[in-house]
Amino acid sequence: MPQEKPKLVCVGDNFLTCPADHHLPYFKRYFHVTNFNPQQDYDKSHTFIYKYDKDLKHVAHYKNKGCLFIADGLWEKTFLCDTNFNDKTLGLINNGYQDNASIVQVPKWFWFEEHIGQKQKKMQIESWPHQHLKEKDFLMQVGIDKWPRPLLIEKLEQNKLLDNSLYSILYQGRALEGEIKGYSNSNKNILQRNYKSEWYNKTYYTMVVESTCDHGTFITEKTFKPIMYGHPFIVLGNPGIMSQLESWGFMTFNNLFDQKYDSMMDFDKRFTEIIKQMNHFEYQDCKLAVEHNFKRFWDSNLVENLMKKELIDPVLNFISNYR
Repeated sequence: MPQEKPKLVCVGDNFLTCPADHHLPYFKRYFHVTNFNPQQDYDKSHTFIYKYDKDLKHVAHYKNKGCLFIADGLWEKTFLCDTNFNDKTLGLINNGYQDNASIVQVPKWFWFEEHIGQKQKKMQIESWPHQHLKEKDFLMQVGIDKWPRPLLIEKLEQNKLLDNSLYSILYQGRALEGEIKGYSNSNKNILQRNYKSEWYNKTYYTMVVESTCDHGTFITEKTFKPIMYGHPFIVLGNPGIMSQLESWGFMTFNNLFDQKYDSMMDFDKRFTEIIKQMNHFEYQDCKLAVEHNFKRFWDSNLVENLMKKELIDPVLNFISNYR
């Protein structure tokens, strides 16, 4: 008789519910997944997945029944759950907490998320269009107002680098789609995953403005956009992003930008070097690197195998240790 799949119960928003329920078909190969029903009584054969402590409160009493818990911190650099971890709770995070055996790091999470969540766009993407279409130097997309984004914009303006670029600064009301009003952290009326081929076709490279610029490598959809949309890129983010991408098999355009900025731990030095690289940008052929990245990002067999190894298996092992 085949072994029964482990039972996962989703409590509130997490990496298996809206807007990320596109992961469900893959996870259902290995788990029986349901949403939490407050009218149902659960037993120790169930494992609860939650993202926020407010959701944990609805099921915390099941700890006394021997149920297991998975705290989802995959979406953020800092763990959202203020959980006192014990042998019955597993934390899933993007990176960090390296000395905690009760937490599993999944640094490729945004690769998995964007690959599965944006498959419908793949056929729209020209991985490297004809060179004559290029009109602007770079593409840059900035959302909310947080450090060091105002500093970056000020420096780009001082160096006249925005004069021949295609860019959005949503918190200033400037979107690639047109003028917007009231954009903020709590009122995001432009979708983060908007895509138009002309933005990439008209520009030579992407200036990626990542979510954080402190220590600890955190790679989000912002860096994966040029990879999945067929574009060269330079990144203002944490040190080590480029070397991390290279360790994952991607190419990082050494012929366009000197990669020494990636190893600079001091932000001011890294920032200054990035501006310098942009000021001295000269186009070199990078079609092979762009197409290599595009092919690797969209390799479904590769992504599913990586997800199985780095996310599915640790959860299966955690549950099997207590069943």
